[in-house]
Amino acid sequence: WRWSLPWLLVGAPLLLVGVVGTIWTIRWSGLRVIAHQRGLRILRGSRELALPWEDVLHVYTSGVRYGVLGVIWGSRAALLLETGDRRRLRLSQAIEGLVEVIETVKRNVYPRLLASYTREYRSGKGLPFGPIRLTPQGVQKGRRSLSWGDLEAARIRDGRIEMKPKAGKRLGAIRASADSVPNVEICLQLVQHLIAQTQD
Repeated sequence: WRWSLPWLLVGAPLLLVGVVGTIWTIRWSGLRVIAHQRGLRILRGSRELALPWEDVLHVYTSGVRYGVLGVIWGSRAALLLETGDRRRLRLSQAIEGLVEVIETVKRNVYPRLLASYTREYRSGKGLPFGPIRLTPQGVQKGRRSLSWGDLEAARIRDGRIEMKPKAGKRLGAIRASADSVPNVEICLQLVQHLIAQTQD
């Protein structure tokens, strides 16, 4: 399986920029976030935290846009990173720069995580994504489950990830808040891939 979202198409040029120097820095409230080839540096005053890309295990994101009648006057994004040793880094502020942080994190972290999830699934293990679990049999959320053969489509819409059963099946969709699902875009791609496999 390959990570096929558009940001990977520009990943190589950005990494080249990272070799030459820092990609960018954003600042607010005395906090500086610097993205570079190997990870993030977060500085506040004399304190500094280095977060290598390979340490990131879970990426949680959320975003809200404010506006009316199609006119957008502001937005708020949030990013939560969790490492393998349970450290957590939360960045949340109504600034455009945070969107760049989120996109850069995903470009550098998602391909490695997707490869890891793929190996785990092919070995017969279930894959936990917060409230959702992918198993060789299908998708589970709590006591509810849908088999791969019962699923028609999956999508992220209105802040939720949704797995819909085929028409004619007397089954309800499985839904979860997107910001409760770690690495939600990877979860979505895996579900879509496994649904397609059953339809071939």
